[in-house]
Amino acid sequence: MDERDSFWNGALTGIAFPILGYAFWHVVGLALAATVVPDWGGFTLKFKVMVGIATNFIPFQVFIRQHRDYALRGIISITFVLIFSGMWYFREQLGIFGYGAQ
Repeated sequence: MDERDSFWNGALTGIAFPILGYAFWHVVGLALAATVVPDWGGFTLKFKVMVGIATNFIPFQVFIRQHRDYALRGIISITFVLIFSGMWYFREQLGIFGYGAQ
């Protein structure tokens, strides 16, 4: 067994990639607002969070090809936590969990 194949390795990767994805789109939005489109407000918070969480598909595919099953469990667990956290944070905008337009 590969010593890198652990739940915690996948969990840390599952936390790091969304943070880096969020930061990337935030910097791109700031750069576009400063240079190309000066009166643009930037990407919405919901877009950056959603795309940040979706960046977990990159290490997910890498772990599948490397047959690192325990790391996959870690990244999937963290991804589900992030998805449900995002759904809870944006519950009023999404109209779920009893919130939204009545």
